[in-house]
Amino acid sequence: MKTNLVEHGNEIVSIYNDMLEEIGFAERSVANLQGLWHFCSQCWLINATNKSVIFQKRSITKNIASGLFDVSASGHVKYGMNTIDTALKEVKEELGVIITKEQLFFGGRRIDLFQKDIFLSRIFADVFFVLGQYKLTDFKIDFKESDAIIEIPIEDGFNLFCDKKEKIYCTGFSYNGNMLEQHLFEIDKDMFIKRYDDYYLKVFIAAERLILGKKIAI
Repeated sequence: MKTNLVEHGNEIVSIYNDMLEEIGFAERSVANLQGLWHFCSQCWLINATNKSVIFQKRSITKNIASGLFDVSASGHVKYGMNTIDTALKEVKEELGVIITKEQLFFGGRRIDLFQKDIFLSRIFADVFFVLGQYKLTDFKIDFKESDAIIEIPIEDGFNLFCDKKEKIYCTGFSYNGNMLEQHLFEIDKDMFIKRYDDYYLKVFIAAERLILGKKIAI
């Protein structure tokens, strides 16, 4: 299985300055090595039936944040594309789900930072939500990108990210190299990508508001 750098290193992304002004373009691998600002889309799938949020676990072959839980589907915005089209593309490629622009709820724009060893990722992230009725067995996971998929009930998400509980338990599927296997996952906060703000708590708040038909913001 190829690594993330090999898979995506030649993708071309637009480069921006601190004021969100486009100043050029570069290979994605170069952007992540030099800490150049670029865009990504983060799309969260919300299960209205179970009142839960879908997370995927990044493949252990990834160079950045390998083996950690992250957004339902996300991806860097290639040169010439926008964040909406990228969100639609990534949900289809990573989860096998086709969604439309009309299904997207825009949650806002945030800064996402990650640094490890030689990697310095500096990203402007547009955050989208999709409200639907999903079953984990409906997803067709790209196992070059993800090792597992889980859904966390909103109440459990509040308990975990408000520090009311150190661990929670949720259902999900993982890939053992040959087939999908259903598991009961024991989850703690260290199993998620580290972010500088209360991003995951904000996601669960937005998910609850979305189910209630209220406005959302990250």
